[in-house]
Amino acid sequence: ANWLDGIVLAKNEEIDELRCENNRLKIDLAKISQNDDINKLNAIIEDLRNEISNKNNDIDEIIKQRNETEWKLGEHCQLLQDANNRANELVEKLAEKEGILNSFLEKQSEIVEEKYDRINATPIEAESINTDKNKSESMEIDKSKLLEKLFELEKKLLEAEKAAAGAYDNNQLKITISEHEATMAKLREDLNQKDADLVRVCKERCDAEWFLGEERQRTKDASERIASLEEELTCVKAKHDDILHNLSNEVFELNEKFVSFFHPFHLCKVNLAILHIVKLI
Repeated sequence: ANWLDGIVLAKNEEIDELRCENNRLKIDLAKISQNDDINKLNAIIEDLRNEISNKNNDIDEIIKQRNETEWKLGEHCQLLQDANNRANELVEKLAEKEGILNSFLEKQSEIVEEKYDRINATPIEAESINTDKNKSESMEIDKSKLLEKLFELEKKLLEAEKAAAGAYDNNQLKITISEHEATMAKLREDLNQKDADLVRVCKERCDAEWFLGEERQRTKDASERIASLEEELTCVKAKHDDILHNLSNEVFELNEKFVSFFHPFHLCKVNLAILHIVKLI
């Protein structure tokens, strides 16, 4: 009976220790639940994801604006190139016309001087001089027309230069593109930082979930161990009760036998037997 009591006592002590550990684990789990760390981490992760999404939208919008600006820059550069080409063509034509006009004026001066010399020298050539005079007047008319064309060409040249000057400033476009690229670089830097924060928070959440899972597993193992020990203790108590019951029955039977053995009737029989033995002796 003593060894059974020792086993029961040891089991009870082990169960008490496991219950204390189980209570401690439950307290730790309650603290984790009260602090609500995982919910906070999930909220932080969600905020970071929303911020990253907004940053991506901003980057897409800036890329779109940059593409539109580059397209406009290309369009204006083409217009400027066309205007420059047109201006160069007009300058060439103007130079050509000026050369023709200068050559014509030089020749006209020589022809007029030559004709007047002929008039002074030979009166017979008056009719020819009149004809040359008509030609000179015609040439004057042509000169006027050439001057008009020259004026028109100069006007067109001024318009072309004005159109070229009114085109979008190439340097301003480059500055705008540089500003957009700087903004995009800053957004990418912020995005990388948010990605790093997201990785860090995810790691913290995973560590917290792992710790929580480990604590839950330890609590589960402790509960299962307590249940197993309680079941084992129940079996030991049942065996102990059976042994005590059997021992009690044996003691009762022995007591009955002892009482019946020392009953007065039995004592008389014993005395008679002793006397009979004495007589025989």
